[in-house]
Amino acid sequence: MSDQIKGIRLIPHGTETYLNQRQHEDYKHHRREWLTWCLTQGKSPQTGTGYSESTMNVRHYRVNDFYEWV
Repeated sequence: MSDQIKGIRLIPHGTETYLNQRQHEDYKHHRREWLTWCLTQGKSPQTGTGYSESTMNVRHYRVNDFYEWV
């Protein structure tokens, strides 16, 4: 499996240092599902409209920063 979806890294650089192998795999799986959902239907689930790649390229870093903070 690829570590990117539409050019967006599943796990941003530097985050790997905080995770052990099991956490890394779980986090990658979670991020893959979340990014796929956001890109395909996250903006409007009723109509199946997703967020653009440029929007998610910025947003996924912000969410990752939040996860690191929590």
